Amino acid sequence: MQKIFDYYRNRHNGMTLYQKILWGIGTFVFGNLIVWLAFNIYDDNAKSLVSINDISRIELVGSEQILDVELALSQEQRRVGLMNREELGKNNGMLFVFDKETDNGGFWMKDTLIPLDIIFIDTDLNVVGLFKDVQPCDSDPCSTYDPKNDYKYVVETNSGYWSEVEIGKELIFY
Repeated sequence: MQKIFDYYRNRHNGMTLYQKILWGIGTFVFGNLIVWLAFNIYDDNAKSLVSINDISRIELVGSEQILDVELALSQEQRRVGLMNREELGKNNGMLFVFDKETDNGGFWMKDTLIPLDIIFIDTDLNVVGLFKDVQPCDSDPCSTYDPKNDYKYVVETNSGYWSEVEIGKELIFY
């Protein structure tokens, strides 16, 4: 072990001051990069800046608008969703979170009283399905809105909130 310590202690003997400074800066930058990666790649979702349970806002990349969201994490919360709400705040919506990315079936507007945009999102936070200006369902049977793609998240917003949203656009959760 002593040989290892001697090697590292003596390896700088032939270096100029400039080389020693560059070596120190490089070591510092590399070390900080490793620490940053350790603290920021803790989730399978690299674009999410927080744990899924702490998400409260969503941003459409390239848009100035930020959506404040309620989370629907449990099966019961996802089942109820935005049913029976007479209004939704201007910058508000709901984020439905599923356990895994799959074809989780479609969404419907049963007992939903306001028109919505329904945005289906994959694990990479890219839009994979989109239904704009979906109207409330007046009578059974209600239509089902299914993106026919695998998704892990669904966002419901007021109709027209993100006019720029389209298939392939990216989102950021925080």
